[in-house]
Amino acid sequence: MRTCSKCGELKPLDLVHFQAEKRTASGLSYSCRVCKRRAEKLRRDNTLSEVFRGIKNRCENPNNVSYQWYGARGVKCLFKDWRELNKCVGSRPSPKHSIDRINNEGHYEPGNVRWATPLEQNKNKRKGSTSAKIRELEKQLAEARQEIDRLNEMVSLQARALNESVGHGLKLKQKLTAAQQKIKRLKAWKKN
Repeated sequence: MRTCSKCGELKPLDLVHFQAEKRTASGLSYSCRVCKRRAEKLRRDNTLSEVFRGIKNRCENPNNVSYQWYGARGVKCLFKDWRELNKCVGSRPSPKHSIDRINNEGHYEPGNVRWATPLEQNKNKRKGSTSAKIRELEKQLAEARQEIDRLNEMVSLQARALNESVGHGLKLKQKLTAAQQKIKRLKAWKKN
């Protein structure tokens, strides 16, 4: 028989009732499997209380980095405490799971929360948020294209004006050169 170091009950010393823990100064410390399960449940409950604190924080604390997507949008935590949350969703199925709202426009409330994997949460995004961003970017792109077209038109007009003035200048230069040649011929003719 062995006494459980956690609950103090005397139980048969076998693998059904006991599991060796860590070494202490006095040797091995033993706790019964029932106490181990209680300790494991308490650890899971503590994890759930941390999840609950995270929910409350992002819904109620404007200094939280996630507040803009939760509290600022009007999302509230309607659970009184983590125990009420535990009644709705139970213990976390695995470390990969995190709390998820079924309806992303709704609150953290009974019937609207579940444990979900990252893949499940990725499929449960707000509708329209991505398409709204795309529409905004398309609008900015259209405005940029209009500005480019306006600038191209201005450059084109300036280029035409420059070509006309250069062309006019070339005609003047040709006329001037022709006049100078006539003057030279007249001067040469007068000499003769």
